[in-house]
Amino acid sequence: MGLSVPLGPMLGSITRSLDDIYTRLGSRPFVSEAKLDGRRGQIHVWVGDSRPEGIADGSGKWFVDEESGRRAWVRMFSRHLEDMTEKYPDIGGTILGILARAEMSEAPLRNFVIDCVTTGTQATASLARSPVKTTGLLCGKVVACRLATFRQRVISARQAKGEKKNEEYRQLLAEADKLIKQLERSPASQSEKANDLLAAAYALKVEAHAELDEWGSLVSLVDAAEGSTSRLHISVIKLVVDRATSTASTCPADAMSKILRKTLAILYSRSAEMALWLRLIVSVLIHRNDHDQALAYVENAAHFIAQHQDDFPEDEANWMLATAWDEVPDRAGLDLFAPASPIAGTSRRRSKE
Repeated sequence: MGLSVPLGPMLGSITRSLDDIYTRLGSRPFVSEAKLDGRRGQIHVWVGDSRPEGIADGSGKWFVDEESGRRAWVRMFSRHLEDMTEKYPDIGGTILGILARAEMSEAPLRNFVIDCVTTGTQATASLARSPVKTTGLLCGKVVACRLATFRQRVISARQAKGEKKNEEYRQLLAEADKLIKQLERSPASQSEKANDLLAAAYALKVEAHAELDEWGSLVSLVDAAEGSTSRLHISVIKLVVDRATSTASTCPADAMSKILRKTLAILYSRSAEMALWLRLIVSVLIHRNDHDQALAYVENAAHFIAQHQDDFPEDEANWMLATAWDEVPDRAGLDLFAPASPIAGTSRRRSKE
């Protein structure tokens, strides 16, 4: 037996029931243990400043405890004796923890081999490091399963009160951020599926920020979405707007104004969607009696419609005209908006004829 040399194939025979155990062992005493689903493996550990003698430089991996400076060289094998060290980086933290506990005993550990089953103990543990050779479809299913594990956490956060609620949402936000980082690293070949999953993960992030009253973070999120490299789905932007403008919202006026302005900029190249959101934004502002802000958006609408008369929905343009007539004080909005209306444009064309 030598450190870093696997002990032989770790293949076992499955025992499926207590009856099977008694058939094999008869009346002899035995010990049983609960088994979590995982991967069988051997972990070889060497404690010191240099790797074991005769071991190639590229094999194994060093892990260092930041607090104590303790160093451990670790090499892990699968049940088929494949070197799996690089594919299970979380093992290093576990080994350092074992060594730290052993240091407090009378017999500290030095060099040893662990025969074990490696198992993820957290529902949202990163599955991107799995040694399985995955396809794009499988990656999508794995991430979808991770999103499904958030369901109970979301329910728990929504039902909690006070500081407990804040803590639940902070944990949800941290896990959502981890998942988003993984999805944003996905290759272009998975972009369509990954973008759908990314939107779902961002929806969790938006809810957490809104419930924690972190409106500045949502302003930054919308601000970043304007970049050409952003993969943020438009539905996420709409969700932010919905949160900011809802009647129960605690969003400050300045933050809401920034969110709405950025939303207009993002939707500028999408006439149909822009039309619907102009209506929503103006309706909300009028409902809040914020006529100055509403007038500013009427001006934006007038400028936009004037440039997109051919493809801007006529009913939406006419709704904006009627709203300016009915709601904006002193008819100031009407003077700005009317020339851009399809009705006004038709009148001008007829007069020229």
